Amino acid sequence: MMRQGFLSIAGILVVGLLVLMLLNELDHVRVKPETDSSNAPDIILTGANLSTYDEAGNLEYRVIASRIEHLERAGATLLEEPRLELHTSRETWQVTAASGKVDQDNRSLLLEGSVEARLDGPSAVVLKTARLLYHVREQRLELPEAVDIRHPGGHTRAGKLNADIAAGKLNMQQGVETRYAVDL
Repeated sequence: MMRQGFLSIAGILVVGLLVLMLLNELDHVRVKPETDSSNAPDIILTGANLSTYDEAGNLEYRVIASRIEHLERAGATLLEEPRLELHTSRETWQVTAASGKVDQDNRSLLLEGSVEARLDGPSAVVLKTARLLYHVREQRLELPEAVDIRHPGGHTRAGKLNADIAAGKLNMQQGVETRYAVDL
């Protein structure tokens, strides 16, 4: 009996000692100041090469970038040196830029810095600008800065360009100039 009482008291003392040690340690722990973690990326991909395919297994889109940062709280994805490819049944568009941003709330893609869009083939087109904004829901394209387009038979420059892709409408403004190259 005496031994059981001694063990019970010793057990209570050990538990009490552990609780005191824990409380002492918690007194020394400082609360970290709250920081704005909305700027911290949730996912970082380096050397990214992402592709999507249709049900038949044909390539639809490819995104290649030196770095992709996904910021869930900010609702954005940042792209460094992106190269985008859009594959249709007949043609492939290739778009490059210095940087890009996908805004998930507004469903838009912004490309900046030496933006170049290229369509190869018999009706080859090369479009160059400093900034390109694509609104996914509306299928609307905005090039708010000077644009330079090389196309079969000529060259066109404009101060800005807007396009409604779904309707097939193109609107060029602010000093549109086209020069045609005549085949002799």
